[in-house]
Amino acid sequence: MIRRVGLVVNPTAGSGRGRRVGSAAARALMDAGAEAVSLSALDAVEALANVRCAVAEGQIDALVVVGGDGMVHLGIQALAETALPLGIVPVGSGNDFAASAGLPRSTDSAIEAVRAGVLAGTSTRAVDLLRVSGPGVTGGERWVAGAVSAGLDGAVNARANRLRWPRGSSRYVFAAVAEILVYRAWGYDVTVFDERGAVQLEWRSDGALVTVANAPRIGGGIAVAPSARVDDGILDVILAADVGRLTAARIFPAMLMGRHLRSAHLTATPGRTVEIAATGARDSWPAVFGDGELIGTLPVRVELCPGVLRLLG
Repeated sequence: MIRRVGLVVNPTAGSGRGRRVGSAAARALMDAGAEAVSLSALDAVEALANVRCAVAEGQIDALVVVGGDGMVHLGIQALAETALPLGIVPVGSGNDFAASAGLPRSTDSAIEAVRAGVLAGTSTRAVDLLRVSGPGVTGGERWVAGAVSAGLDGAVNARANRLRWPRGSSRYVFAAVAEILVYRAWGYDVTVFDERGAVQLEWRSDGALVTVANAPRIGGGIAVAPSARVDDGILDVILAADVGRLTAARIFPAMLMGRHLRSAHLTATPGRTVEIAATGARDSWPAVFGDGELIGTLPVRVELCPGVLRLLG
């Protein structure tokens, strides 16, 4: 039975629509006969602490997040490897994980799906997550729902997070153009392992793009890993050599349409675990992002964990 549902709302999501949508979600939960337990806070750190406390003390039977991929990222830190399901009401600028998981895109439909899940009282769908660990990872370990970015893709994330205009997913396009104009490459040491632990690929190169994907989309719809699926037990590794500014400018438009993997400059391979290290001076190492959030620095180990998150609705 789902009787108590934790609710975390990003009030600024969707250009300020988050607060209103959060109130609608709370009403829908109560209409379904559940208690809506507010776990929101002034910042993400405090909200996550509230959720973790509620989970540890058995105060909730499910969690619903209202916002974008950042809110999904928050939720999975507490719910991964538990039996508690996560409901998602997408109101962010990208909503990549919700789209990749086939969840309703409109807020009304998403709220109704969550309400139906509460009424049904069970969650039968399990999806995969990425477990990211390393000495430079915040907290030593983080869960990622969509993709880990450790190159030009991460730099685009960082710039997009700083932009105040434009709103919505178009800011990722603006950020990508700006990063291509100041193009750089990093030195990488990447090893991909299969499910048996055997080495599947070793890549030692200067490179521009290193993405480990559980889902096909990043940055508000950029199809970085078109074949990735959130429930197939496989991660997808996308690598781009040092292509130079002009080639990067040609590859990016193709990436918007999911056609970039046709380029001879890119390598794509499936796997179960990836180890990524940087070469060269430490102060030049790229930052590592997960679900659009800064999660640390290289080196990292990324492991695909099948079926460790349950979805509500």
